[in-house]
Amino acid sequence: MTLRPIIFLDIDDVLCVNRPYGAYDLDKSPRPADLWERLFAEGAKQVLTRVHKTFANQSIRYVLSTSWRSHFSRAEFIEIFERTGLGFVAENLEIDERWRTPIPNSGSDRLQDIDDWLGLHHKGEPFAVIDDYYSGWSLREAMIDPRHPVASRVVLCKEGVGLLPEHASKIIEILRLPGSKAP
Repeated sequence: MTLRPIIFLDIDDVLCVNRPYGAYDLDKSPRPADLWERLFAEGAKQVLTRVHKTFANQSIRYVLSTSWRSHFSRAEFIEIFERTGLGFVAENLEIDERWRTPIPNSGSDRLQDIDDWLGLHHKGEPFAVIDDYYSGWSLREAMIDPRHPVASRVVLCKEGVGLLPEHASKIIEILRLPGSKAP
């Protein structure tokens, strides 16, 4: 049995570069007329679409590691992804409590949240972590420790820039790495 690859997905500064809209615009009433077309950067959506299509026969699963996971439900995320042209993320968003990394009671960092998810649910699937340098600061520390399970599986985006075409080949390469059970 082939294990379906997993992407841990951040949103701010990966898909949403907050130009012109960000998460706060989702709560406005009325919402801007062009919100759904412009919430996520078009180039970033194209990159994620390319990666997803590359693994069409394996159907990537998505786990949200974004801070947005504290503010929106799984159903709301499904609507967001469908309305922004990323229906494949909505269709492959993990189910039950697996759709997002755990939300701790007290402050933790992105690396700890992903480690916690892996400890609870990982079965040896290949995975990639897509984040940005700012919110993914803890991931940079793991990247320099080759023994850490995420060390070679992280792609970081620049703030205000997001996911770029050159990230696609790196993500694809990461998802082709053999999976191993995280400790």
